[in-house]
Amino acid sequence: MNKNLPQYIHLDQSYFFDIDEVYRGAEVIVQRLINYDLYQQLHSEECKKLSQKELCDSYDKAIETEHVVLEKGGYIIDNSFFHGEFLIGDTGLLDGSCQLKSKSNDSLFDLSFVKGIAVEGSITEQGVINSKFSLNGTILTVDVYEGGLLNHKQVIDFTLDHDENSIFYTYYDNQEVESIEDNISQVHKVYYRNGKIQKIKDLANERTQFFDNNGILTEEFYSENGYRCSLTYQEGILTDKTCIGEEDEYFYFYKDGRLDFYEVLDKATDVTSVYKSNGELIQQDRVYQLGITS
Repeated sequence: MNKNLPQYIHLDQSYFFDIDEVYRGAEVIVQRLINYDLYQQLHSEECKKLSQKELCDSYDKAIETEHVVLEKGGYIIDNSFFHGEFLIGDTGLLDGSCQLKSKSNDSLFDLSFVKGIAVEGSITEQGVINSKFSLNGTILTVDVYEGGLLNHKQVIDFTLDHDENSIFYTYYDNQEVESIEDNISQVHKVYYRNGKIQKIKDLANERTQFFDNNGILTEEFYSENGYRCSLTYQEGILTDKTCIGEEDEYFYFYKDGRLDFYEVLDKATDVTSVYKSNGELIQQDRVYQLGITS
């Protein structure tokens, strides 16, 4: 209990606030169940005597709430879910430190509020930190730990739409980044344990790149102008490229990273044309003449 305050006021069990709002960057409001006696009754043996309709009608009434404006000071909350203490500031909102202990699993929530909004905090289970969070403006960062090591992290920008407002990080046990799913830029990345990039998937541009364990590009796939293209690299240098469309297919061959020649297959005529890098035609054959049969 905070010894800087002369007295904490003990609230009855009808008072509560929604801890989930902490992770939405929203203002956390102290509330009270208006019909707390009925709420208790529905969680007792007496409710077994009620009909289904009576249960539904009673439940709707039992969960009716009202917002509560408390005077500046310290308060103790003790309901079915949490026991702990919090502070109310000059504005009538949660302000300063707040410690809550879960009655379901003894998790300890250690939070810090500024004008009703939780700006940082941690959750401890059995003396070990399970997660931490911080709010900087509209950016919420949540770190989750396993065995004392960072396991994953989520960064949320509350100014963006729900489906595209977050970046999700996972970590190896050596604390190197394993993957980054960036739903803001629509780019997902996977890394090797040594920290080198393994895969980049650009969802917005339909492009995927693969790298060896030294971070050197080996393959690339993308869609462009109706063609599905695949590229192959050796030691990071482009060796060949294939682009397949509905009417034709292109096969490009490179030497020392520069285009050497390319072939074009016309699917309507089964004719393959071979060109120099400058576009000069050097050979033209039908597929069956090349010994290719379907």
